[in-house]
Amino acid sequence: MDLDVMVPLGKRLKELDAEYQKKRQAEDAPLEDNGAYEDATKKAEERNTNAEQIKFAFSNYPSLRSPEDFAKGVLLQKRKLKEVSSNL
Repeated sequence: MDLDVMVPLGKRLKELDAEYQKKRQAEDAPLEDNGAYEDATKKAEERNTNAEQIKFAFSNYPSLRSPEDFAKGVLLQKRKLKEVSSNL
């Protein structure tokens, strides 16, 4: 295989790619800031403050899940997890 032919082709490919990237960057318009990010963060903060209410504390519902049910999806240290979850 003659590699002398491949070297100029590689250079030409890099040149074409550089031209294409410059053209694409020139066409890209800057993104508009319509406040969607701020709205989403505000809504997330509202949900977080709502979830901090006392009615959502899991300690208010001791029989929600049994320790065996809680440790069902764990592979290791099930006994320790059951002891910890039963003390909650």
